Amino acid sequence: MRIIESFLKSNRCYQKAEQNTRGGLMLHSVGCPQPSAQAFVGSWNNAEKAACVHAFIDANTGDIYQTLPWEYRGWHCGSGAKGSGNDTHIGVEMCEPSCIKYTGGATFTCSNIPAAQEAVRRTYESAVQLFAELCKKFRLDPLADGVILSHEEGHRRGIASNHGDPVHLWNQLKMGYTMDGFRKAVKAAMGSATVPAASSGTRITGTAQATADQMRAYIKAKNPNVAQSVIDMIPLYLSEGAAEGIRGDIAFSQSCLETGNFTFKGSAVTLVIIAFKAYLPIFILTDKLAGVLVNLDLGCVAHICVTRFYDAYYQSAAACILYYLAGVPVCHAVSTAGARLHDKPMHAMRADSYVPHFYV
Repeated sequence: MRIIESFLKSNRCYQKAEQNTRGGLMLHSVGCPQPSAQAFVGSWNNAEKAACVHAFIDANTGDIYQTLPWEYRGWHCGSGAKGSGNDTHIGVEMCEPSCIKYTGGATFTCSNIPAAQEAVRRTYESAVQLFAELCKKFRLDPLADGVILSHEEGHRRGIASNHGDPVHLWNQLKMGYTMDGFRKAVKAAMGSATVPAASSGTRITGTAQATADQMRAYIKAKNPNVAQSVIDMIPLYLSEGAAEGIRGDIAFSQSCLETGNFTFKGSAVTLVIIAFKAYLPIFILTDKLAGVLVNLDLGCVAHICVTRFYDAYYQSAAACILYYLAGVPVCHAVSTAGARLHDKPMHAMRADSYVPHFYV
């Protein structure tokens, strides 16, 4: 399997950079006699194009042309009565043989059945391998209900427009392929390794296990000269974490790790400060906002919200605090009296579009 990065940077879906939840994968076929993935890459890479899939599979070679980052929201299946699979599923199009000719709807004739079958076999096998890799990457069980769908199945579930692909292609060429068989093939391609359950390992969501006293003792042992402002943040991490369903002890540990226990020496935050001129949760902003210090309460809210964002891009009840370099807030998050206000849902934000960048 060969994946060729061919991001459609002029396409509206790429430009918007909205996020999908990556809860599943949807398989399509292009619905026209075009075996070349590059033909679609060329024609879809423009600002007038609103539709976009995450990848095309070339029918001549089996190569996969990735056209969107997997995390981005595409527009590949339309919508239905129950919403849109574009919000939840990564969409992959299989190109189709040049020797077919559509005569109406999903019906076609074929001038060279062996050649068409070989082309379809190539795209099918590449799709199996790609979906296996994506299931591993995003910890998806290909046999779980609704994880892997065809466009046709998406329509039946009320999350996609009324299309019959790709089964119409398989059936008329008598390939013997089915979506149930495809899902089983993906599972087999993943090998004997079990897909990790979503709850395996240590989750950042949940209730803090360390107490405030334990957290204070830890940071003082690691950095005897730690600033009092850091000590003062510890109860905020726990209270804000509890309000958001995030383990405040883990979020605080992340701050310790990336700041060298708030010595700001020999740690990742040195690079962050150099590259982005900002750091959570203290929010010492430089450049045009030199000298501005956002209060600790809001700093902790933002850090907790960004941590929530990393947990499967969860749409938090509070949003990150975003500032343009001019200092105008794009999105406000407040915790006074437990109130949380946001202008924009988390899934519509893109981590690397924040100004300044809040990397935690």
